[in-house]
Amino acid sequence: MILAFFVSITAIVLLARLFAGMIVFALPLYCAGLSAMYAWQHGLGIPAAVLAAAASAFALLVGAKLLVGSPSIPARVFVSLAFALPAGLAGYHAVQGIWGAFAPVGMASIIVGAGAASYFGLAAQKQLLSAPQG
Repeated sequence: MILAFFVSITAIVLLARLFAGMIVFALPLYCAGLSAMYAWQHGLGIPAAVLAAAASAFALLVGAKLLVGSPSIPARVFVSLAFALPAGLAGYHAVQGIWGAFAPVGMASIIVGAGAASYFGLAAQKQLLSAPQG
């Protein structure tokens, strides 16, 4: 049990470094997947679904870049929270998956998952707001 705990924590820390760099793209990934499923289910075919996914992710990233660069503080906070919440959700589920592979799921896994969710949410917010403007 103790060995599984330390193996889980080590794997989580190592993967957290990997995830932290790309966690800001959780919201565009969700939107791209949603638009691709919508296009596919309405009979548009695979090329149109891929195009719809790419277009929605691109539009979301461009809109976020424009709003984060604006001088309006509420717009910047809204965009950073919109990107931080899916990042936190993705981080929580990533940690739950790693933890479940090495140790039994219980209260400790929920606590570690909640800590990871806050870490990944804050990492996405910091990465989005500290991006060079212009």
